[in-house]
Amino acid sequence: MGKLFLMAWCLGWELLGLAKGDPSILPLDMPVMAPLPVVQPQDLQQDLERLQKKHQKENPLPPPPPSRQEEALAAETVKQRSYRAVLQAGLVIPTVWTKLPRNRYTTELTSHIWGAMRVNGADAQGWHLWVGARMAPFSGTGMVENTPGRYGVLYWGPVFALGKINLVEEAVTQDRSRIRLEGIVQREAVSRSAWMWLGGLAVQSSIGDIEPASETIEKELQTKGGNLEATAIWLECMYARIYYGTVGVHPSVGVQYGKGLSFAWVSLAFGGWY
Repeated sequence: MGKLFLMAWCLGWELLGLAKGDPSILPLDMPVMAPLPVVQPQDLQQDLERLQKKHQKENPLPPPPPSRQEEALAAETVKQRSYRAVLQAGLVIPTVWTKLPRNRYTTELTSHIWGAMRVNGADAQGWHLWVGARMAPFSGTGMVENTPGRYGVLYWGPVFALGKINLVEEAVTQDRSRIRLEGIVQREAVSRSAWMWLGGLAVQSSIGDIEPASETIEKELQTKGGNLEATAIWLECMYARIYYGTVGVHPSVGVQYGKGLSFAWVSLAFGGWY
């Protein structure tokens, strides 16, 4: 009798709990709800950044007005220049080939310097003739008649060049008071391009400082000081980018043929245009 009373008591409490909606008492066939996802702070930050980028893309801000310095630089950049002179110096990576009795010659990094002036044409547009002077030292080691030594030669002489400079379009320079270093002005005015074919004769002067004992050894391995020797002919092709109207970056390739020593090189130089 006691057991029946206890079972009735428990069954009554279960029915009462279901009627009141007690969550701790669920029917066996009711599905359990999955817990809600927890939002992390980094997820909110990523959503915010994504919305900001979308807003900036759909509503771009106008570019800030340039400072006085930027306006002055832009006006100087697009100024029309006569380009009557150029002076450059740069790093040269050479190679050398020789004729007997020379052999095993090597070369070292060097630097060439030259300058030229435009001699024809009222302005720099188109192809024009340039004339100037050049100094081109070379040095290294080698063997003459099986005698090792060091050589140093300086080539100097006139420069004759045919050059073309692509100037800034006149439309870009019409309104300098409203110049902005952006868009078409940035692409066309900040840098100009130029091509030059250079060549000339070079007098060879020995500047070596080692004296092998044999008198039959070639002079480049035994001369102390500026001894004038043979001449050479040379040719070089140069491309230039002229930034801000005056500063040039000049990659080039060249070759020089001489009586005993011949050279070829690649060069990266910096120049000033006036």
